[in-house]
Amino acid sequence: MEVEMQILRYIQKLLGHKSPKTTQIYTRVTNRDIAKIQSPLDALMVGKEAGSE
Repeated sequence: MEVEMQILRYIQKLLGHKSPKTTQIYTRVTNRDIAKIQSPLDALMVGKEAGSE
């Protein structure tokens, strides 16, 4: 928990938020949606695998 708070404070500083609550909103959205993000490199690797058969 202490490490999480340190990370939150670091991100808060980077983003320039005065309130940690604002930063928490952004980190919750990021954590919830991060699994949905696909790297363009992943798409290229799928294309290579399909082309090598």
